[in-house]
Amino acid sequence: MAQRNDRPARKADRIRLTGPAAIISLHDLSIRHRLLVSHIRAVITPACRNHPELKLLTWKEGRAIQDAVEIAVPIGYERVPVAADGFFSLGLQESRANYMVEADRGTSTVKRFTTKLQGFAAWHRQQRHKTKLGITSFRVLTVTSSDERLEHLVVSARQVCDVKDRGRMFLFTTEKELSLSKPDTMLNKIWTSVTEDEPCSIL
Repeated sequence: MAQRNDRPARKADRIRLTGPAAIISLHDLSIRHRLLVSHIRAVITPACRNHPELKLLTWKEGRAIQDAVEIAVPIGYERVPVAADGFFSLGLQESRANYMVEADRGTSTVKRFTTKLQGFAAWHRQQRHKTKLGITSFRVLTVTSSDERLEHLVVSARQVCDVKDRGRMFLFTTEKELSLSKPDTMLNKIWTSVTEDEPCSIL
């Protein structure tokens, strides 16, 4: 008689579906991801409206902000996409701050997400943002699903020299910190960098 396997199902096991169930599951994940991107944009707009010195200059998505770049891997080089979920610019008096947005629902592995950050670091190092978007600098804002996920992403990012060397270029927070009822909190010190333990602001 075959032995019964009483191992509790892991989250990864629960989403390994086939056939119509898999299609429904992937569709649901895609919708949830899009909702998070929309939520981030919905918070930015009133946050700027509440601060006359700030102006939301632009918001872009899709092909306009997509590119690809080669990164170093243990066995050579790998070409990876540079495809943020969104891009926006803030005007502050005479200056301009640019941000790539990553909406992380925790559905990809930490390793895969860290590779995505390496892509942004390489893209920045090669100055590709200047030719693609006509900007001189940018930061990458990752909004993730939980405190635990945030900690895992930050720990992994800190182990990659190309990412860590760029200091506060990479900032992380959780979805719960971005409230539509209190959008100004987005501009507060709710962000974690790969080089500092103390929370910081995006400004």
